[in-house]
Amino acid sequence: MIRVAKRVESRELSVDEIDQKVLESEMYVGGHNPRLGMIVRTSGVTRFSDFMVWQSCEEAQVEFTETLWPAFNKWEMVKLLLKWGFYETKRLKEEEIMQTKRHVLEKRPPVISVTEVDRAAAAAV
Repeated sequence: MIRVAKRVESRELSVDEIDQKVLESEMYVGGHNPRLGMIVRTSGVTRFSDFMVWQSCEEAQVEFTETLWPAFNKWEMVKLLLKWGFYETKRLKEEEIMQTKRHVLEKRPPVISVTEVDRAAAAAV
């Protein structure tokens, strides 16, 4: 955020140009990184401690596990990845359904009111 403020101060960037994309590009894990899929918080604590809060708000799955970090092993990770894969597949299917519905709705003919039809008929006579 400091870099964005400095860019505004040096007139390299106007306040009106600041949007989500600009803010993300200036973050340590900015726009050049792929979308965050899952955040794992160990030790049973159910808070982020301000860790990647911005990135977790989009589509990241958050997993809280009772396992302490030193005991977190590959089997714990495999279990979480399988769970993530299930929900990611479900999310993608729902997204595909929504796109199909959107596509169908876009192809519907425009709605014309009865009064518009009456006016058009009267004008044609």
